[in-house]
Amino acid sequence: MEAFQTSKHIYFQLLDLIREKKSCVLATVTNSQGSTPQKPGCSAIYSKKGILAGTVGGGAVELAIGEIAAKSIRSKKSGYYKFDLGNDITNLEAAICGGGMNIIVDASPEKHVDIFKRC
Repeated sequence: MEAFQTSKHIYFQLLDLIREKKSCVLATVTNSQGSTPQKPGCSAIYSKKGILAGTVGGGAVELAIGEIAAKSIRSKKSGYYKFDLGNDITNLEAAICGGGMNIIVDASPEKHVDIFKRC
């Protein structure tokens, strides 16, 4: 896992990666219902190797988005994903928070540099 300064805002880190022409995707929570590990607006930057900065929820959601992000970097295809976190407690590999969340994965953040600069 690559490391970034934790004190630097995620959009500044993203802009640095784009300037350095490093492949990455930005995942952002866009909606949540009920009990969830993160709320709308939370974002994470991923490389092919995994998460670089931020979070979209940890645990099962973070793992799933990491796998999606790696595929998105290769394919350059963005996507919108829904996660049901109301799983049974006996399912040891599933999230059991009780709610649900939607996450967008932007496979081409370099196309939105002006927006990230304004953020």
